[in-house]
Amino acid sequence: MRRGLLRRRGRRRGEGGLGGGGALGFNIHEVVLRLARDGVTTCVEVGPGKVLSGLVKRIAPEIESFNVEDRASLERTVAALKG
Repeated sequence: MRRGLLRRRGRRRGEGGLGGGGALGFNIHEVVLRLARDGVTTCVEVGPGKVLSGLVKRIAPEIESFNVEDRASLERTVAALKG
């Protein structure tokens, strides 16, 4: 199983939206497609919110996505990854 980690950076004033990179500093669509092409099967988003996890599910539904934003979600994610 190949796993990927997507990390969100803070938004800076004057940066664009998600499509062209902008706030993230990279084009999420291209990154997710590359992860899928490279055989990544699982992604874990760390931080508040589920924006990146939702985008991964829409772009490459074959990649299982998890979000860790607090202790409870960490425990759920660890349990799911252990199988």
